[in-house]
Amino acid sequence: MSAPVTPTRSAPVTPDPPAAKRAADSYVTGPLRLEDADGRAVGSYTTWLVSTQAPCIDATRPATWLQGLPCHPKHNFARERWTLRVPTAMQTTVPKVLAENLADVANLQTTSVSESKFTCRFFTPTLQWVDTVEVRCTISKDDPELVICDSRSMSAALLPASFPCACPASMLLFTCCFLDMGKNLDHLNFLKLTLAKAGISIDRKKSLVLSPGFSGVEAGSKVSLRFCADADMMVR
Repeated sequence: MSAPVTPTRSAPVTPDPPAAKRAADSYVTGPLRLEDADGRAVGSYTTWLVSTQAPCIDATRPATWLQGLPCHPKHNFARERWTLRVPTAMQTTVPKVLAENLADVANLQTTSVSESKFTCRFFTPTLQWVDTVEVRCTISKDDPELVICDSRSMSAALLPASFPCACPASMLLFTCCFLDMGKNLDHLNFLKLTLAKAGISIDRKKSLVLSPGFSGVEAGSKVSLRFCADADMMVR
């Protein structure tokens, strides 16, 4: 007579941690801390109004609806192409470096982080106009340390997020053109400074300003690492 067979339980299959983390990191909305031009905290009502309206303004972006037309001056939009070198020893990606180093910056809210993309919102200290920033990264096939980034910053709406009904009102006024006074290019410069401080080098000879906004910088010129007003946020 044969001995009874005892059923065995197979070990539970756990998902690959890196893959699970990548999926969890795809859509992240960070905390929002607003400060005025003097570094003082913005009132609770204004913060509530901004935090409520900013996602709608960011999702619709009425100020960008006419940018595809040849006649549009694109004075509220900036775009740069960066060539970065990310040391393999860092074992990280450009979007994660940005998210980690910008987590505590006032007037900036991270909205998504993935292996190849980083997005955030900048809020002006005065009245909290919303500017949306996107950084899309591609790793070179020939050199795994070489990363090409298509970086864009755009003014999202004519009216600031602290203005009641700013999103629908900006939709009605989407034909109104306005100037960004160089702020969108400043946002991109701020992100470059953040990467440089984190140990990621930028090849300025291979990095270009594709669209300068209303900043006085010529399209096609080399990118700059000059001081910008946004850098004040890093020391507050």
